[in-house]
Amino acid sequence: MTKTADNGTVGTNKQKKTISQIRDDLERRLFTGRGDAYIAWYHAEDRAANYKFSKASRPPQVPIGTDPLKLVSPLRQHQAGNHHGLSIDGRTTHLPLLGVDMDRHSASICPVQHLEECKVITTMLVTDYRDFFVQGEVNPRNGSAKAFMLPCDGQPIYIKKARDIAGELNDRIKEMIGRRIEIFPDNLKNLWLPCRDDKTTIIDTGYLPRNSERYCMGEKVLTKDGWATEEELWALANQTPNPKRFMNEVKGYGKKKHRVHYESYDYRAWAEFLQRGQNLDTDLFFAEIERSCLNLPYQEEVERVNDLPLKSFGSHGDEEANIPHSASLRCGMRPTAEPSNRLSFKPTVKEDQFAVVVPKKQSKPKKLRLPPLDEMREEPNSYTRQFQFCLLICQKEKRVVEVDEALSQIREHSMFTGDWCDNEGSRERRVELILSYIARTFDPDMLGSGTTMDIDFDRWMKWARGKFTDQRRVAVSYSDGCVFEDGTVRLASNYQRYCRFNPDEICGGYAIISYCMKTSLLEDGGVPEDRAEAIWEIFHEAKVLKSKWNVVKFRNIRDMLHKLDIIKCDYVKRPGKAYCYSAGKFNPEQPTWKSKVKRLRTAGTASSYIYKRRELNTVGVYYTSDFRENSVKCLFGTRQRPPP
Repeated sequence: MTKTADNGTVGTNKQKKTISQIRDDLERRLFTGRGDAYIAWYHAEDRAANYKFSKASRPPQVPIGTDPLKLVSPLRQHQAGNHHGLSIDGRTTHLPLLGVDMDRHSASICPVQHLEECKVITTMLVTDYRDFFVQGEVNPRNGSAKAFMLPCDGQPIYIKKARDIAGELNDRIKEMIGRRIEIFPDNLKNLWLPCRDDKTTIIDTGYLPRNSERYCMGEKVLTKDGWATEEELWALANQTPNPKRFMNEVKGYGKKKHRVHYESYDYRAWAEFLQRGQNLDTDLFFAEIERSCLNLPYQEEVERVNDLPLKSFGSHGDEEANIPHSASLRCGMRPTAEPSNRLSFKPTVKEDQFAVVVPKKQSKPKKLRLPPLDEMREEPNSYTRQFQFCLLICQKEKRVVEVDEALSQIREHSMFTGDWCDNEGSRERRVELILSYIARTFDPDMLGSGTTMDIDFDRWMKWARGKFTDQRRVAVSYSDGCVFEDGTVRLASNYQRYCRFNPDEICGGYAIISYCMKTSLLEDGGVPEDRAEAIWEIFHEAKVLKSKWNVVKFRNIRDMLHKLDIIKCDYVKRPGKAYCYSAGKFNPEQPTWKSKVKRLRTAGTASSYIYKRRELNTVGVYYTSDFRENSVKCLFGTRQRPPP
């Protein structure tokens, strides 16, 4: 559309872009040349993990061939609080930016020294790298800072060139401060996107503006107290003695969606900053770092003292000396110790009043015996390598080890890359994340005396392939929720999805149910789903079971086996109690009439014919005197040879 001015010039009347269009443009800029991997943090799961664009779920109404970036919408999720980030894999060709991470996750790091290092690094980035402009980010909890180097031309950077620039930059930083730091993509493969809602973002005009016009769709549950959100239900649960039990007993009659408004950064202002291409306000950046360091006060790092109480031999011999333990942990803080205030106790009585006690010879700590780890050390991915190693340590110790123990074993057995001082903070966070994940499904009772679980998958594989010769498809019904109207509850809408499973998956489901039913912890045949999942994952990693764990398939396999009377499930829902199982009429492990006949043959019976007649003659209804004489003759008389 053109418009003619009074002076005769012709101009274009461009329509202003909406926030959604701006966000789509920024998303394409950040993920141009991406691979298949990305990282995401979901607050519901309280963990960060690696995901793949190719594994994104596609709703039925979305056409086939849609760009996975639109299915995931990482920038929309990032703005809503579910943080997403960039990840480098073998298919990554270009990167949108470089990231310089200046961490201060420990109270033992001097804030003055940290601030000076940030000033030196930021000044060098602003003055020496003219092809980039810098955006700052500060963690208000501890003073950690991050500098994003964005190209001035707005074009993505070839990954090889980006690695060369990042490597050269890290070498210069080492010459100035004496150590290397984490720089994406030099020694850091994952980087969170800028403009996180829990961080302070600084641009050329100061703080990046925020607005409260954003909203996301949440759910409310209809309870006996009315409509309530999950936060409101937890607020009620925290007032009870057992909050988890309260949440398990809450009965929902329906669900409905509602808008949840939240405050986030203004992406229109961020897009204008990227278009200007000016460096950040360094004075405000340094002042914000200094202000944030006050939230994590400085504490000298001292050696941890013995946890055993020291007793004085003075006038107060029965009182214990108070030795300070480690300080309480905060978010983003490593475990450190407070300054020690140990007192030197002097005896007030003569030494000859005490008997001489010969100290016992202390035995050396038992060294952990591990199998050869050469193949595990060759794993290039640090997360995979250290996850396997930590799982092995927990299996040997028959418990989930502490973070300090795991780090000492990783250092002793050389399960890290580079120098030990490099990436120390990220390594500690990674190990802590790994141990928290292992603790969810770790069951020391399953380890026993060190032997493996005795599950004969070969036997049940033959049985399942012979009995179920094709793939099964089961319709699974879902509901959008319920509506409570005029004292009655009705379904809003129903729809179906189809679950497919093959004989091998039926074999895995039956074998695990049978094993857990025999080795039930309460001896009632209970099979918890988390225990079945843990066993399935163990044999999946051992490549015995090809498919991954799927709880919908497991439940449908259970229902099918229950209908065929192979197993029996009670389907009784109890709080904190799993379904109990028992063997059905056609269970393959139950003795059949054929196996009984076979056992009688081996026991010395003359023939199967005599066994069958004897079985028929034991029926009490037809046991008359005439029938008795005939049956005795048949059983104990000599059999004549039939005519030719």
